Amino acid sequence: MFTPVSGMINHPGRPGICRHNQIQSPMTDTDLETRIIELETRISHLDQAMTDMSMMVKRQWDRIDVLERRNHLLGEDMKRMNDFMQTAPEDDVPPPHY
Repeated sequence: MFTPVSGMINHPGRPGICRHNQIQSPMTDTDLETRIIELETRISHLDQAMTDMSMMVKRQWDRIDVLERRNHLLGEDMKRMNDFMQTAPEDDVPPPHY
């Protein structure tokens, strides 16, 4: 049985003729097994890359959450310091022992 190879055009009555009119031989079991192994390896590498990137994105979001909390706390500290620094003039009177 003939198995088309990528890049081949199926012509009625002329199977195995590629775009450049070169006859392609059918893939053997060994060729198919090799191709499957290469594809499985590639999928495995892509799966690992996707897992790595997903973990990296999660770490970045965790870091963003921490930084947003710190930023919020610093903003509250700045407001308290600003309120403390803006005292009424009568509060700035030196003590009587001066």
